[in-house]
Amino acid sequence: MKIDAGKFIDSAQKGIQWALSLLKENGSFCGSEGMLLGHYKAIQALATGGFVRESERITDFLRSFISESGDFNILPGDPHPLTANYRNSWLCWGAHTIGAYDLSVHGGRFLELAQHEGNGGLPARCEKQKHEQNIDWGTTGCAIIAFLALGKVTLALKAGECLREMLDQQPEPESALYLCRRWSGKWITSFAPGETTRFLVNFGRPGQIYWYFGIGMAAFGKLYLATGDRKWLETAVRIFGLAEKCAPDVYQSLTSAKVGWGASVLYRLTGEKRFEKITLDVGSYLLRTQTDEGVWIRKPQFNSINDQPIPNTLDTTLERCLWLYEMARGLERGT
Repeated sequence: MKIDAGKFIDSAQKGIQWALSLLKENGSFCGSEGMLLGHYKAIQALATGGFVRESERITDFLRSFISESGDFNILPGDPHPLTANYRNSWLCWGAHTIGAYDLSVHGGRFLELAQHEGNGGLPARCEKQKHEQNIDWGTTGCAIIAFLALGKVTLALKAGECLREMLDQQPEPESALYLCRRWSGKWITSFAPGETTRFLVNFGRPGQIYWYFGIGMAAFGKLYLATGDRKWLETAVRIFGLAEKCAPDVYQSLTSAKVGWGASVLYRLTGEKRFEKITLDVGSYLLRTQTDEGVWIRKPQFNSINDQPIPNTLDTTLERCLWLYEMARGLERGT
């Protein structure tokens, strides 16, 4: 039986209401006051759900913490993360959506300066010595979304070319998607066993981190929308094909949520049923795994809402709410 896309919206609303129950008057979330982790996805998620005033309260809270350079990652007690520019990209996107241009434009300049002058990639975080930085697939994909939201199409295209080059030059194209290169361009193919999922997606093994496919599909799909150049659409479909090579849990995992979003972008652009099916499959998985409280739990790391720290629950839940909204929109507008 086909799932009604309206159920995706109902699920998202349930998660949003849980998050709003923690939102304080000053725009911070209870239990996450000193951490960007609980806040940086909230602006876009809440605004997409129609809670613009609440999004504005969060931007007012964060406005006090953005650095002179445009980096948002300076909240007291919040460690400088490996994903700093991924978070900056999310915040630029959300702030621009609600018209907080003082934040989005300032943050966008920071991302522009962080972009590799040659190949257009973005580092996961900025280091004092640029040669120590790594060009990161996920960060670059998210920066494309932010650049397009800001109207910086030239920068988005430059970042897109970086990801296309990464696709074309994969070290082991039949078995894995490698995700990181040195600033010099050399692939990172050696890493500690516990860090494998940061650096590659192994097509043949279950339990991988799958969102990298989704951000690629969505970023390339939106580049096609911005330019009309079919090479971007073709590249998005190519990434969809890579996801199809993975273990069955590629569409049945907590990290599959972005894959559903990416598939919904492709369905909206093409109307092809294969993209509709994956959107529905991923969305249905999210409906099944949402808790009674309205949240999602990162199992097996945590077993329940009581085990999972509030910043992690906010981060995990708000993002999935956003993708459920986006998937519903894509399903309704597929041609």
